Amino acid sequence: MPYKIRLPKQKEETPALVVQSEGWIEQIRAHPQWIWGGAGALVLVGLILAFAWYSNYQTEERAWALEAEASHLFHDPPPLPKPKEEGKPAPEKPEITDKTERLKESVRLYETLLQKYPGSSSAPLALYTSGHVYYALKEYEKAEKQYQTFLERYPNEKDWAAVIHLKLGFLRQIKGDNAAALAALRKAYELPKTKVADQAGLELGRLLEQMENKPEAIAIFKKVSTEFEKSPWGMDAKRRLDLLVPPTPTPEPTPTPASAGAGATATPTASSTPVSMAPPAGAAAPSPGPAPR
Repeated sequence: MPYKIRLPKQKEETPALVVQSEGWIEQIRAHPQWIWGGAGALVLVGLILAFAWYSNYQTEERAWALEAEASHLFHDPPPLPKPKEEGKPAPEKPEITDKTERLKESVRLYETLLQKYPGSSSAPLALYTSGHVYYALKEYEKAEKQYQTFLERYPNEKDWAAVIHLKLGFLRQIKGDNAAALAALRKAYELPKTKVADQAGLELGRLLEQMENKPEAIAIFKKVSTEFEKSPWGMDAKRRLDLLVPPTPTPEPTPTPASAGAGATATPTASSTPVSMAPPAGAAAPSPGPAPR
């Protein structure tokens, strides 16, 4: 019978992490006040986070309330004045009926929002729209300042940036600086996939035409009228293109006169005379189309 060798059983060692955990548990059992201290610290952290969330919520609510009131004064038409009803007190804050005063109050509210709540989520919209309000008030220097500040702070807002470059083009045309206006309109048109590319292209083409750069104006009008053929600005670009490059009329076929008999010479009738495609003398030129928005 073969002799079976038995190896001695190795002693299993307790992992260091388990030993360390058991030591912590013993320490906590020896100091129960630590449990209450830790629970209190967690409660305190939770209260701080809740207070911060509530404070931010209140800030956002106040900022958006200002934005809503300012937007109402800017976008909505003035209400008709209402006669005072007997037996009812006058409203504490009557509605402003004068259009200019509404714009002034609107921009005052926007400026208040930007000063008090510059980090709120409504601040970009307030900065953007306040530029439009200053533009409507014809305070062009302030409008340009708001627009430039927006472009510096929010460079990734492509749609808003395109509108701002379009407005800057108009502002610089008002100042008589066509070179700066051309650069601004070109930026508005060349920004990819924006919602005002058709209007920007039309305005760019018009300014190029005004500056006697007809070849590039024709190219812009052709591209805009092709890519945006159903938009008002695309259709207006097509009208401008047709004025600069009139389409070639298609000649009508001349009908063959009927034979008057054997050996007879055919006499041309009125219907066989080619119709002239030229407009009559003194005819008015086509309308350039609707003004840009």
